[in-house]
Amino acid sequence: MLISETPIVLTDTTLPILRHGAGVSGYKHRWIMNEVTAAVDTVALTVPDYVGGVPFTGTSGPTVKALPSGIKYLQFDGSANTLTAAIPAGDALTVVMIARSRGTAGLLASGTGAAVGVGSSYVQFTGGTTVPVNLSAVNQWRFIAITADGTNATMTVDGTTATGAATAVFGNVLRLAANGTPANFSQLDVLEVDAYPTALNVSALASVRAAMKVRYGSILL
Repeated sequence: MLISETPIVLTDTTLPILRHGAGVSGYKHRWIMNEVTAAVDTVALTVPDYVGGVPFTGTSGPTVKALPSGIKYLQFDGSANTLTAAIPAGDALTVVMIARSRGTAGLLASGTGAAVGVGSSYVQFTGGTTVPVNLSAVNQWRFIAITADGTNATMTVDGTTATGAATAVFGNVLRLAANGTPANFSQLDVLEVDAYPTALNVSALASVRAAMKVRYGSILL
């Protein structure tokens, strides 16, 4: 009997994409920038939401870049780029971002949003007090999580959490790299955004962070 040395190649394009775990189940929306169809160094005007079916879209989109590992991310220019997802109200009591700021060391949660770069790039909620979480350096990828449950808002950066009052929850729009006008654009890089319909506690957020460190490796603290 002859044994062929020709390798078997599987070319079934109907097989599902195997995505990395999020650490905690139950998310309503998940946008993974590596899944944009635009090529590296071209503009991305849409990011698919493989859970909730609500893509991020825009008319002045960011540029697709890639980590040394080849994983794609989106680079917002700080002057015009922004993407928006119109999600149903109540779908985002927690928003997790894997992102970095290229233009400022500040990260701020306030009554008008949870911002990367002092009021510039945020996932929005309204009402409440300012909750600063300071960063020591720009150009550092961060695990960022923002919760708002109608009473309190939290901002978690890596392993540090700050809490303040918030009289409302996230609205029905998530916007990256600009405030709600949009205006005050920021220089922001984004690898992933996940939205949960519950306010995750510190233990749950630690599990999500651990899963993201498994996926993205040493770029995260």
